[in-house]
Amino acid sequence: MVRNVLVGLAGSVARDRMIGLRRAPSPNDAARRSGRTRLNAAAIRTHNFMRTPRLWRLIAAAVGVAACDGDRALRSPVSTMRVREVPGPGPMTALIEQHPVTAAVGVPKESDCVVLPKGGRILAVSGGMATGVATVLTTAFAAAGRPDVSFDATRFLFVGRKGESDVDGVWEMDTDGTGGREIVQMPGGGQAAIYLPTLYTLDAERPEPRIAFAGRDARGEPSQLFTCRPDGSDVRQITFAPRGVMDPYLLSDGRLLFASAQDDEEPGHKGNVSLFTVNTDGTDLFPFTGVGGDAVSRRSPSETSDHWLAFIESPIGRGEVDGAVVGVRTTSSLHTRRVIAADRAGRYRSVSPLVDEDAFVSYRPHNGHGATTFGIYVLDTRSSEIPHVLYDDPGWDEVRAVAVRRRPIPAGRSSVVGDRTNLGQLYCLNAYLSDAAAKPDPGAPRIAKVRVFFHEGAAATADVPVEEDGSFFLEVPARTPIRLETVDARGDVLDAMRSWFWVMPNERRGCIGCHEDRELSPPNRHPLALRRLPHRVAVEANRSMSEYEQDPHGGGE
Repeated sequence: MVRNVLVGLAGSVARDRMIGLRRAPSPNDAARRSGRTRLNAAAIRTHNFMRTPRLWRLIAAAVGVAACDGDRALRSPVSTMRVREVPGPGPMTALIEQHPVTAAVGVPKESDCVVLPKGGRILAVSGGMATGVATVLTTAFAAAGRPDVSFDATRFLFVGRKGESDVDGVWEMDTDGTGGREIVQMPGGGQAAIYLPTLYTLDAERPEPRIAFAGRDARGEPSQLFTCRPDGSDVRQITFAPRGVMDPYLLSDGRLLFASAQDDEEPGHKGNVSLFTVNTDGTDLFPFTGVGGDAVSRRSPSETSDHWLAFIESPIGRGEVDGAVVGVRTTSSLHTRRVIAADRAGRYRSVSPLVDEDAFVSYRPHNGHGATTFGIYVLDTRSSEIPHVLYDDPGWDEVRAVAVRRRPIPAGRSSVVGDRTNLGQLYCLNAYLSDAAAKPDPGAPRIAKVRVFFHEGAAATADVPVEEDGSFFLEVPARTPIRLETVDARGDVLDAMRSWFWVMPNERRGCIGCHEDRELSPPNRHPLALRRLPHRVAVEANRSMSEYEQDPHGGGE
């Protein structure tokens, strides 16, 4: 017999002790009201997707369910689904994030793309074909969203707040809806939380697992990425982007990917939202795709099984709600962009690969095509066909879905980052190397100096000499946004960075050139600058520690 898996899972939320920045045990909630509401076939559409053996096998494969003898069951389409808030049996297929419909046509507010909206909730979707149910797992929360499933598929992280006046926190819950606990609070608002592999430092007894979360501290500065232990201790800030970060995602090679808005100094240019990678200790920040391009937003990244990164690409000013599904190879992200799906008949909001070439997408057909809200659809990334609807409640926008299945744990990382110094080093092999020229142009102006800019209120800049071979070697304040320009002997700017970067304490960061192709290997030689001590940039960093790092326990016991 086939274990049917598509819609519904039992779940109940039990309030557990508070763990994290403000450790204080709290009693379990009293037994909560339970009940169920039946919705008719028009309320939640299941389409003929459920009668498609190939797609059924894909869903089954995603959760390790045999698809043999499934055709007979597939002849019975689901006519009704139930939304229930009581415990019950059933294997889980996916977690779905829902937002209340914010307009008559279901277009979400752009602020909802970053801030956890009031009334947001998380459903577990699984169960039998004819009696499937969609279970609300976060009934005890005024708002909840951004689920991330653990590597062993037994737990999930999410951002939530119990009361509307409460601060956002990172919570963890078992995938059966029990065992809810708060890990850490984000006083300025939370955006997402994800599981990380282990991190090993030289002063630690053993490698330790970590989690990452994007949020603001009490000062309300732009959202940054932080990491901590699973119990909420040892909080560390690992990004320092002036305009903040969004949508953290763990790649299969262990790097952290995130989206960040970029300033642009060119008059009339709107800048863009680009994708970057960074190690889980904050080192080795690099552009991944989109830096210096058109005024385009790139959001909701997710990696496929064949190492393509899919994301939503849309014009600046439209957030996540009107874009195409675009992909690049994770091993060659600068030169492999392709449009996976750009449907004029509807809008894409998020993408999450399922199995093989298929993916969950949050999609809303335009008026006249049957739907007025975002729902969860299955997209065949090899074709240009309109995706097949999986789950769509007309009273809600389904904005994101993640499959509940086991996944490999990426290799852990060792780190040399420490707190014994507030400096890091930066070197460049040859500033004449760029993506515009494979070899330096003898007739081009000579680079005399590299000019260093600091973002956080430092009025002064520093000019550092560049060696004859184009190399330079700097020692700069750590955890401080930096931007570089190359100038000639008269002080005229020859080239300039369009994004900010940073180094971590004790990091030794190297660059091949200026705007060079990072997918090419550097020349094999010993640069002149590295034969000398680094030039220390004599500009005091004006960065103050985040609230998390000042008091990781939030004043609690």
